[in-house]
Amino acid sequence: MSNLNYRRDNRSVEQFANDIKNSTSIEQSLMTLYVKHLNKISKGKDVWSFVDTGVDNTGKLIKDDKRVSTEADFELFKNQVSQGKFDVKFSRKKVRNLHLKEQQLISYLKQNAKIILFMDVERPEYILLEMNDIQKLIQDGKRVWFWSKWCRKINCKDYTWTLIQ
Repeated sequence: MSNLNYRRDNRSVEQFANDIKNSTSIEQSLMTLYVKHLNKISKGKDVWSFVDTGVDNTGKLIKDDKRVSTEADFELFKNQVSQGKFDVKFSRKKVRNLHLKEQQLISYLKQNAKIILFMDVERPEYILLEMNDIQKLIQDGKRVWFWSKWCRKINCKDYTWTLIQ
């Protein structure tokens, strides 16, 4: 289900549009930061880059439900060779738990996409959720009703986070 009312949950259309615009900008900034981090730690041995492959990552609200997808928004490259599809998820602050939408997780498995999960956008830390991590989260993760959708709860202390400096 991807109709506008389902996507925006309890938010007004205006609030949802504003959230989309802000989140899109943050996701693009975090992906840029991640790639800079990869280039820094590779010390010139590798060149990392990415392409934005999202449906419409301008930040504008897509009202046409047929154009909406759960496809990963980015493709990551190492020395011009694709490393696959990636999506960025984030929490603006440092938190104990994060929630990822179940339907998106299932979609990422079908796409063979990975998730770069950030916490605290002012002092970003990240984890990389690979296919086996996503599969385990779907199978064993705590299922909770959050944002008017089924989600999987992530206990942040169960992961080792990498600080981007």
